[in-house]
Amino acid sequence: MKILLKAACDFLAESGMSLNTEKCRTLCISRSPRSRKTFVNPAAKFIISDWKTGVSSEIPSLCATDTFRFLGHTFDGEGKIHIDVEEIRSMVKSVKSAPLKPEQKVALIRSHLLPRLQFLFSTAEVDSRRAWLIDSIIRGCVKEILHSVKAGMCTDFFYIPSRDGGMGLTSLGEFSLFGRQKALAKMAGSS
Repeated sequence: MKILLKAACDFLAESGMSLNTEKCRTLCISRSPRSRKTFVNPAAKFIISDWKTGVSSEIPSLCATDTFRFLGHTFDGEGKIHIDVEEIRSMVKSVKSAPLKPEQKVALIRSHLLPRLQFLFSTAEVDSRRAWLIDSIIRGCVKEILHSVKAGMCTDFFYIPSRDGGMGLTSLGEFSLFGRQKALAKMAGSS
């Protein structure tokens, strides 16, 4: 790994660039010789030097409990995608408390919030149970926005297209299942 880091630093130095250690993280996965299991080893340290200033700095290492962002997704120490339900609840709450008309709030959920959440569920490794939970949170929010919390609404009404008389929302649970199948089929077809 140190050889690869040196090669990357040398390549960037030829272009007049350097690595910013404040934006870099290392995740060292080691193998235990006795149990033959892998574990995250935060003790492994990697140091790079800046060619402009000559200062050497250490790249911070991640522990198993840390999360990090990569290509728009938040991963945990085990490499699983981490979806923070409380952050999503706060996004839904901010839409609910916005000074808009109810139909504008529903349109905001449909056009901005759901596409943002769909990106979280677009990989094969995502947990679809979280998607169903977030679906129920969004349905509850829409019911509160429309002041129909106590009325018995069929859940299909939320996902029927607008042109057919429904709300036109996207079911994240179904999206995650179909997205998972699509991603796995793509992986199976690649070489």
